Amino acid sequence: MMQKGFSKNNGDALISPNYHSSFVTNYPDEKRLSILLVVSDPVIREEARKSLESDPIFVVTITECAIDAIHIFLEKYFQIIISDFEMPDMDGIAFLKYLRQNGDNVPFIIFTSEGHESAIIEALNYGGDLFIRTHTGFHDLPDKVRSVILSRRSEIELVESQKRIADIIDFLPDATFAINTTGVVIAWNRAIENLTSISKKDILNTGNYGYALPFYHERRPILIDLALMYDENQIFQSPFIQKDGDQITTEIFIPHLDNGIGKYLWVIASPLYDSNGNISGAIESIRDITFRKQVEDALRDSENRFRRICEGLTDYQYTVRVEKGVAVSTTHGLASVVLTGYSAEEFDRDPYLWIRMVHDTDRERVIQHFNEVLSGKPVKEIEYRIRRKDGQIHWMRDTSILQYDTGGILRSYDGVIKDISDRKEVEQALRESEERFHSMFERHDSVMLLIEPETGMIVDANLSAERFYGKSRRELCSMPISDINTLSPEEIAAERIKAVQEKRNFVSFEHRISNGEIRIVEVYSSPIDMEGKKILFSIIHDVTERRQAEEALRIHAEIERNMSEAVCLIRASDEKIVYCNKSFEGMFGYKSGELIEKDVCITYASEDQNAQMKAEDLMSSLKNTGTWNGEVLSIKKDRTLFWCYANILSFEHPRYGRVWLSMYQDIDTRKKTDEYIRHLTEFQKSVITNALVWLIVLDLKGNILLWNKAAEEISGYMADEVIGKNDIWKELYPDKEYRREITETISQIIGNKKYLENFETIIQSKKGYTKVISWNTKGISDKKGRVFEYIAIGVDVTDRHEAEEALKESDRYHRGLIEASIDPFETISSDGKITDINIATEKITGYAREDLIGSDFADCFTEPEKARTEYLKVFEQGQIHNYPLEIRNRNGKVTPVLFNASLYYDKDGNPHGIFASSRDITEQKKGEEARREAIQKLRLLTSLTRHDIFNQLSVIEILLEMALQSSDPDKIQTLLSQAQEARGQIEATIGFTREYENFGIVSSTWQRIYRLIKSATVEIAHGKVTVFIQIPENLEVYADPIIRKVFSPLMDNAIRHGEKISNIRFFCTEKGDSLLIICEDDGVGIPFKEKILIFDHGYGKHTGIGLFLVWEILSITGLSIRETGVPGKGARFEILVPAGKFRREGL
Repeated sequence: MMQKGFSKNNGDALISPNYHSSFVTNYPDEKRLSILLVVSDPVIREEARKSLESDPIFVVTITECAIDAIHIFLEKYFQIIISDFEMPDMDGIAFLKYLRQNGDNVPFIIFTSEGHESAIIEALNYGGDLFIRTHTGFHDLPDKVRSVILSRRSEIELVESQKRIADIIDFLPDATFAINTTGVVIAWNRAIENLTSISKKDILNTGNYGYALPFYHERRPILIDLALMYDENQIFQSPFIQKDGDQITTEIFIPHLDNGIGKYLWVIASPLYDSNGNISGAIESIRDITFRKQVEDALRDSENRFRRICEGLTDYQYTVRVEKGVAVSTTHGLASVVLTGYSAEEFDRDPYLWIRMVHDTDRERVIQHFNEVLSGKPVKEIEYRIRRKDGQIHWMRDTSILQYDTGGILRSYDGVIKDISDRKEVEQALRESEERFHSMFERHDSVMLLIEPETGMIVDANLSAERFYGKSRRELCSMPISDINTLSPEEIAAERIKAVQEKRNFVSFEHRISNGEIRIVEVYSSPIDMEGKKILFSIIHDVTERRQAEEALRIHAEIERNMSEAVCLIRASDEKIVYCNKSFEGMFGYKSGELIEKDVCITYASEDQNAQMKAEDLMSSLKNTGTWNGEVLSIKKDRTLFWCYANILSFEHPRYGRVWLSMYQDIDTRKKTDEYIRHLTEFQKSVITNALVWLIVLDLKGNILLWNKAAEEISGYMADEVIGKNDIWKELYPDKEYRREITETISQIIGNKKYLENFETIIQSKKGYTKVISWNTKGISDKKGRVFEYIAIGVDVTDRHEAEEALKESDRYHRGLIEASIDPFETISSDGKITDINIATEKITGYAREDLIGSDFADCFTEPEKARTEYLKVFEQGQIHNYPLEIRNRNGKVTPVLFNASLYYDKDGNPHGIFASSRDITEQKKGEEARREAIQKLRLLTSLTRHDIFNQLSVIEILLEMALQSSDPDKIQTLLSQAQEARGQIEATIGFTREYENFGIVSSTWQRIYRLIKSATVEIAHGKVTVFIQIPENLEVYADPIIRKVFSPLMDNAIRHGEKISNIRFFCTEKGDSLLIICEDDGVGIPFKEKILIFDHGYGKHTGIGLFLVWEILSITGLSIRETGVPGKGARFEILVPAGKFRREGL
């Protein structure tokens, strides 16, 4: 894993760019300390140098003035600066102020002499560390220097250590907080702020179980309290709490988190120990495992669910084809009319139009240019004017791109012409603007210079500049600006930075004029374009007199400001207070004048165990050096103890003789804060060690500085194997190519100045296990915002990846089951919206998956309200079975289905939606219809057969009885003949039953009408009657096969009763959604009074069953018949076939 800010070096080692600071804790050479000694007095300088170099740890660099010291300091690293107060050009206080204002916090010692007490106060105010009286000598100077450096190093190391640890805790991805032994919250990181919506400032330093409120809405002990009390009996009473050493863990669901959605949390708590091994508090880390739970629940839900159901041109382009250096054809783009007004067709008709429209002045140059193009030489773009078709003159830029064959011969070139008239107008306006500028420049009263920015040479100067500098324009234009500006390049750069920081639009410089006088000027500069070059246009204002007045005011304000410090004068002879200002009196709680002539010891606390030793050290230091500084435990008038930092210097007072000038700073808050920070640091170290995530800290060279317990457990590598090294990544990423890919990815992220966030990599642990780690990084910055270390946090997400893959595999398996189903299947949300479907649903509805997802499921049915009502019943009853509905396809086709649905539930057992399937029962409906037809057919056949046979048997019985009673042979013969005819009628009826023995057994099918009529004509002896069949051969009707017996009775009836009939015609026509099959003849027709009787059973001149059977056969199959002919003109029978019962095959 590589952190943001690192780059690859030495194979696979991780390093960072060099980092420079004027004062950091990682010294370049711990065995030597570099000192910059800045003293103008040669005697003091030599004595200080000898004293310092007597100690071999010091390396001393010497300079005589502060200006030189600044240059040296910018180029070289120093641990401390020792400066004299009185120096030429810049005194020691100004030197110190310059460093501090530029952000450098290097330790600073200042040499002073008698009579500079106010300067000492000012030095301390600007962050000076120590002042030394030069008349006391330099015998203990090495000890004082070492003490200042070590003190500052300790402060910075403490601050950086505290910031590092605090940043690490705050950066932990798990919500973390800690309490002390009294239950007061002492830490509350950013992650727990996000989890609970309670900010750190609102909860830190609060107690009484306030940390339980965001989780349980009541103040009560929680897991962290168990860790603090460590009551094993109480811990093991709960089956949901587990213990591992001194760590306690549990899982819990908090329903009101995440705006009422709820979150699953994994919680771990453990005691915190101080450096003596005593419990100093407890820490609790909370990890949001809702996603993991959701994955697990989704996997379970998926398995349960699927068990229950077994996505204008603006440039003119042209192409010229070239053969043997000659242009043979040109193709003009459509945009030609936009730029020139001429269409491509006009150019094609007139090959020389393009050169004629070129402006007369430019034509020769254009011809020469394109001759060079035809020669095959690379050419630059050309600009020229054209006269458009509307007469306007426009500027064009023409770019040619040459195309060569494999032999390097020019075969064609492509041209792009762009209208640049607007740019040309701007250039003309710019030339006019430059002329106006030169006029203004020359006549203006302000001093103005034009300067070449790269060389600094003065390009031009106006008359005001000649008068101000006392030099002629020729003299000024022969010198660089550096000959006038007295500041060094470094000082100029510093002033420019300062101007940016102060949001000024000018910089302040010191310019030397011809008489040698130095004038303070404010320079307002901005770049301008002149003749295609960037020139710096500078306006110079002389502000010397104004600055001198401002400096006088500043000094006065500084004196007044220093008067606000807590200051007192102590007479050395009797240690009585002879003067103190209001700040001093207020600090110690005394009224005005109440401390005068009081012994200074009333401000010292007797509780200070080191008071005697400090007093001896103070007296010795004042006697030898005239100065002392240190921390003092003080006491106020109301007996309140507090800590002060005192700076004391000794000097002769004209009235009181030897006095001690004491300046006090109240550092009580800082002392308490330091104590708190020390305790907090121990706690933070404990947090880092026991963090549940892989946590490492790296320096800017990629060396590992911290490797916690979780890092050891996840990787298998112990801390002592990796601390101080940067080659562990070779072990974690043994595949060199994969390691290179990671390096490139991280380098790209770093290049975009971003930190790694949830960056997942696959590592190999020491034991050879493969693990997926999600990385996050953050830089640790110093007070100036410069990164000096990096935190990396890795979370082992291997289990989550495996769970996700298992869920995907389950989804793929069950999706296969769904798609394999021939029945339409869908899942429906609690608000009636479709959430998933299979392919069968797409087929039956005619809509694509993306159209159906999210739509109202009821809209798929012909009766949406009925479907919606049954859907709601599922929530009441849990399920419904075989509810008949009809699905409408987008093409209008209606499919009857049986609707089945049941509830499915979420992880908490609450109804979440509905599984629904629809069984296509089209064939089932047809079968039922066929069964109904069969029953009707059988009932009809049975009735007819029984009735006819029974009648004929009655006739035979009567005839036989009459024959037996008669003695007349002729009559008997006649009666027997009639009985014989009745017997024949019975045989015909039985023959009829044989003819219809399959009646109702064979299911309805699609029957071709043309073939049926053709077959019927063969069965009927129609003699001279002509039968015309004008029916399309592909016309089919859905009916029982017995329908073929419809057409022969119709023809037989026409032939028997038509009398004058000569032809019969069959044809068809559509009427609305229905079909009419028509049989008409040219016979005598049927009287009106008989039209409604001819289909009755027994009516007619023959058997009386022909047309009756026709009626019954057609009605059974859902068809109907009527007679509509005109009597005397012929009969006309119309068979009505409803929609859905007829079709044309192949359409």
